[in-house]
Amino acid sequence: LTENAGGQYGNFLITDPNVGVAIDRFQVRFKLEIGGNQAADGVSFNVAPGLAISDFTEAGNAPNGVVVSFDTYENGGEEAPAINVKWNNSVIAHRGNLRGILPGLGGQGGSAGPTGYQDVYINMDPDGKLDVYFGANVIYNKLQTPFNGFTGANWGMGARTGGAFETAYVSDFCINGFALGPLTFTKDLPASVPLN
Repeated sequence: LTENAGGQYGNFLITDPNVGVAIDRFQVRFKLEIGGNQAADGVSFNVAPGLAISDFTEAGNAPNGVVVSFDTYENGGEEAPAINVKWNNSVIAHRGNLRGILPGLGGQGGSAGPTGYQDVYINMDPDGKLDVYFGANVIYNKLQTPFNGFTGANWGMGARTGGAFETAYVSDFCINGFALGPLTFTKDLPASVPLN
């Protein structure tokens, strides 16, 4: 998404892989590497109906969906490094001060964090509960969100650098967005066969 240089934007968008079919849950897995010597500004994962590539950078901007942002730039008050969750472009959860888990403190000397690609797992259940894992760390477990399904969801990631900068690489991006339909029998069973 970005190289270790200032003034960069990078993003990608996957348009409605479910081709108009409603989803009531999703799982996303990818590998994320954030590196460089200054750590700024971060990366976001975004999913929303009608999401456009111009809608998001590192902080995310899904006006009608879900954002998980990986904020690596300390703006003051030790709010970063942090992983935030947004719903309809409003922060609903903030987990800050993740030193040693997420690189950060751009422009202020950097902080120790993992090197190399880290596994990221984002899971949304039909009841709107969200799980977020970064590497071996559980960041959010069953975080209640207003999510109740999407139709026409687009998926994307974005990153940005400014005066301070970092590399932000994504690999092995995998989406599973689906809804379970009603149970269907494909073969009639004899009445004498018990169903357990």
